[in-house]
Amino acid sequence: MINYELTEEQKAMFNSLGQAFMSHRAYIVKSKRRSDGEEVVLICILNPDGMGEDEDMIMGVLPVAVLIEDNPFELYEDPTGDENEWSSNGKE
Repeated sequence: MINYELTEEQKAMFNSLGQAFMSHRAYIVKSKRRSDGEEVVLICILNPDGMGEDEDMIMGVLPVAVLIEDNPFELYEDPTGDENEWSSNGKE
């Protein structure tokens, strides 16, 4: 396993994502990326805290990740540094 120090924001986002999956508040949605207009698939959390404390308010939607397009084994280097292991996972 890689020893990587997460920022407090990354830890909070990861924990929120885990809680959202456990409570069935994580969704996959399509959206357009503002920077280039490309359509992407996002993982979003329905965030009850995002819109205020009033229970009757509509929940906020918090995008937390973009799903990887194409083959991730070709797009990214193996984070463990073991190129042989990583590349064998991407073969069909």
